[in-house]
Amino acid sequence: RQNISLPDLRATIARAADELRAAIRDNPSNYAFLAGFAEFATTAYDVDASYLTEAEKVLADAEALSPRRQTTEYLLSKILYLKGDSEGALAALDRAVLLDPEVGEPHFYYGMLLLRTGDVPSAGRELDLAERFGRAPKNAAEAAMLGSYFGDAEDSARSIRYFQKALLYDSGDIESKLKLGLVYHFDRQHDAARNILRDVMRTEDLKKSPQYPSLLPILRELGLSK
Repeated sequence: RQNISLPDLRATIARAADELRAAIRDNPSNYAFLAGFAEFATTAYDVDASYLTEAEKVLADAEALSPRRQTTEYLLSKILYLKGDSEGALAALDRAVLLDPEVGEPHFYYGMLLLRTGDVPSAGRELDLAERFGRAPKNAAEAAMLGSYFGDAEDSARSIRYFQKALLYDSGDIESKLKLGLVYHFDRQHDAARNILRDVMRTEDLKKSPQYPSLLPILRELGLSK
């Protein structure tokens, strides 16, 4: 999107929407086209939010065509969340999980949404279930995001675990290393904090960081700065 003008982007997305609508019109009993339009809307909404309202109606047709499908509820939760209806999104994900409790993906996104709405204990349980059923963070960004959420919520054990996962994906992720070091410190694991922050300081001049004034007392406490 960075290399295309907004009018061109709108036109490209509108053509894609028209092609999906035509596919649905020509194949009204094909669930995949209905679900495909809903998935498309979750990426096109920031260009035209009306796609979300249309997608919600399309998902109603999908439910009528093939009732009680986990995919329908999962997609509906994404649509409702993007429309600002967190309560409705949580309810849809709850239904998705109940339809097949041993599928990891809905547990994972249910946990993510619970984190965003502030229910940290429930989020932790859902994310633990997600991992049990095979849906761990898929990349460093997902793991680091979870590490940050749980760190902010003062759940040090989960924060540490997710930052460690992030570093398994990307051992050079300085931000995750720094945050992991801080979580270790606040969890009173001072040796671990000292080791990882010292490693960060080998390649990064923390004095240039906007966070340095708040980092300095910690670095002094750990014997890493005067």
